[in-house]
Amino acid sequence: MQRKLLFGADFADYPIMQEMLLGFAQQHDVLIGGRSGRADTAGRGHDFAYFDWQPYQRVDEVPHTAGANEVVDAVMEIEYAEAWRQFARALDRVFLDPLPAREAERYFWALVGGLEAWISERASTLVVWFAHTPHFPWHIVFFHVCRRLKVPAYIFKRTQLPDGMFFDTDLVCGRAPLPPAAAGLSADAWLDTLGEVSGRLKRSHEINRRAESAAYRSMGLGLKWKLIRRYYRARHGYRHHHYFRQPWWRLYRYALRRDRERRADLSYLTRHARRDAPSAPYIYFALHYQPERTTVPEAGFYHDQLRAITALARAMPRDWILVVKEHPRQLGDRRPDLRCLHYGRQPLYQGIAELGNAVLMDAFAPADGLIAGAELTASCNGSSVFEGLKHGIPGLTFVPTWHSACASAPAIGDMKALPGMMNELAAKTPEQVRADLAQFIRDESRHWFVGANDDRAAQLSARDRNVLVASMRTEVQALLSPKT
Repeated sequence: MQRKLLFGADFADYPIMQEMLLGFAQQHDVLIGGRSGRADTAGRGHDFAYFDWQPYQRVDEVPHTAGANEVVDAVMEIEYAEAWRQFARALDRVFLDPLPAREAERYFWALVGGLEAWISERASTLVVWFAHTPHFPWHIVFFHVCRRLKVPAYIFKRTQLPDGMFFDTDLVCGRAPLPPAAAGLSADAWLDTLGEVSGRLKRSHEINRRAESAAYRSMGLGLKWKLIRRYYRARHGYRHHHYFRQPWWRLYRYALRRDRERRADLSYLTRHARRDAPSAPYIYFALHYQPERTTVPEAGFYHDQLRAITALARAMPRDWILVVKEHPRQLGDRRPDLRCLHYGRQPLYQGIAELGNAVLMDAFAPADGLIAGAELTASCNGSSVFEGLKHGIPGLTFVPTWHSACASAPAIGDMKALPGMMNELAAKTPEQVRADLAQFIRDESRHWFVGANDDRAAQLSARDRNVLVASMRTEVQALLSPKT
């Protein structure tokens, strides 16, 4: 077999993924990507090279060959149109000050030019893996450059079945064929897991409790002083390495601003949200945490969740209510999360209130009861729809997900068809929904294998870590092996 360059593009933050990939260090060259620091969590730094994404985090530092993409022709602009949309949506998770449009475009094409030059030199042997869907601007562009240059690029994605994984070759599920698993479990084995409470739902009550406790706790002088010390001590790192690239005093000002916005959002919810489900028939819609990859890039146009909520409210039967629940983590961080600086929620909450047939639920209300009592569940691209299927409740999503092939949980393709789709789903009995789910697993389980793409998931698994690593390594080996 030809010696290849195996690039774990974002593996520096995931020790279990490094451990998996380093199993190939004898047969292939291994490259681990990270930001501003060498990845050596496995203690085997001599077995791999390190790729630092830090130079790609600002337009003036992007490495590129002289003259690369100084002129962009119409063909190239068309070929990178989708990359540009996804890139532009991802900028506000990195830049605390808005990036002017001209600067954003210059940054994008600098990334295209620099990454095309780097990839072109290695295209004949390069194979790329992402632990999760690329969601930083530089990762998104890298993925699209790989696709344009026909370099294999795979994304480890999780199902909501225990330890269920699959490889995707696009940023949105269902838009590219999925490779079959080399050593997947039988459909019956996956069906046996349906009775188990998902790790996400199992932890939801504890997550709600902690988030609620943190949300209502005053920031206080003690935490403010800790933030000042943290930012001041790390002033060199934040100015030169971290993607925020801001002086310590400005980061502190942003932290105070984020805390004020979060408290204003929390105050609005306290005054207007309810904790109990309505007695009328309702659709349950769980808001996504933002910024996160489930909205950018995976939700596409519906990263603005009010668009999805408005479409549902206009299409559902007159006597129904749309129940919208906030994500507990959105308001439940005790230390202000600077990534959320551009995601104040009051405009979203007020837009929901103006619809008339939608209600806001408290961020810390238990989700399991709300799902179990719904006529339908809906989501841009989230987990609540699959949880509903396990309860025998149909649902729909606004973009394709890993379970969109299930007849009781389709993705919306045509908004004009939404009212009819809702009526058709609502007419299904719980038995029909469970039968659709079982059929979906029988049809699609050939793509799924056992694994965990980060260490938190591995800790929640009932399987031994070595089993998870070995299973993922088997699947990677199958992708590397020549097809016969």
